[in-house]
Amino acid sequence: MARVARKVKDKRILKLIRLYLNTLANILLDDLDKELARRDHRFVRYADDSNIYLKSKRVGQRIMESINNFLKVKLRLKINLQKSAVDISDKRKFLGFNLYHYHEGIRIRIAPPTSHKD
Repeated sequence: MARVARKVKDKRILKLIRLYLNTLANILLDDLDKELARRDHRFVRYADDSNIYLKSKRVGQRIMESINNFLKVKLRLKINLQKSAVDISDKRKFLGFNLYHYHEGIRIRIAPPTSHKD
């Protein structure tokens, strides 16, 4: 959207483009949701951002490869590997929040701010 905003100055048009792109992402990635559910994975997704919750980093690496292949072959999409990672949930941010283990449960908190290089 930042690239589009360099050319399009009308905020109403930018909002319309953002809504269209989010809707398109939801339509395309609905098949990913179904595939993850079929595999019994726990996951969350908002537009093109998603997290898959697994038991170990080793399993995460294997699933990352498998999902990357699914997106590439079945949906003809490409994962942004610079934004993608396999890590424990405490260290991953999703929509400004992260999950963390607390005694026997899981809690949610606002993620600490990170510096961005655009």
